[in-house]
Parts: sequence; structure tokens; C-alpha cells
Amino acid sequence: SVIIIGAILTVMMFTLSTSSFLSRFDALAGENKEASAALASGCVAVAELKLTEDPAYLPALGGDCISLGGACGGADPQKVCKICQVVTVSGQSTILTRALYHGSYTNLAVTGALGVGSFAVSNWSELPTYIGSACAIP
Repeated sequence: SVIIIGAILTVMMFTLSTSSFLSRFDALAGENKEASAALASGCVAVAELKLTEDPAYLPALGGDCISLGGACGGADPQKVCKICQVVTVSGQSTILTRALYHGSYTNLAVTGALGVGSFAVSNWSELPTYIGSACAIP
């Protein structure tokens, strides 16, 4: 009976220690996703600014890389994002951005209307996968 109780306690301790160890990685993944979302939002803000300055703004083929504390084209984790596309139809502009931070991806699609010196957002959504022209992850 001592062997059986010892084995049960060993299995329980192993299970509890493993789950608490792995929960740290879950918390870290959540923080990385927040950073990725913030980077993608930063690219949206840059695109909005560029659109208010020039309503005909279009990013370069393959996307405009925006550095927010890293080097464009460097290895992950860089604090960079890409403005992939800006599509304007009937006064509504849709901005597509991408960001990657420590393996966490964020693809944003933001739609809005240009005003005089402003950009009024009507839809802000995260896409599960990027749909659009070729825009490599920064």
C-alpha cells in the first residue's frame, strides 16, 4: 500500500508541477499577442496619417515596413509591422496591416472614411489569416 500511495502522490505532484510550468508559457503567449496587436495597430495609425496627408497613398509592392523599435527584415522578435494594402472604393478606405512578435501574428483590416484631416473608422477587425496581395511577414 505504501508503494501505491507513493506512486499516486508522485503522479499527482508531476501533473501539478507540469501544469503550473506550462501555464507560464500560456501567459507569455498572451503577452506576445498583445504586443503583436499593438504593433499592427501602430501600422494602422501610420497608414491613417499617410492617408490624411495624401488621399492617393498606396504602400509599396510587398508592403511598407514600419519600424517601431527594430530593423525591417531582421529576425523575430523585431518591433516592426507592415502596411500591406490600402484599398479605396467609393470614399471608403480599407487598410490591411500585419505584425509578428515572438511567433504571435496579428492581421488587421480597418475600414473608414477620409474627412478633412481625419480618418473616421467604421470597422476594425482582426483577420485569422491574411487575405490580399503578397505581403511577407516583417
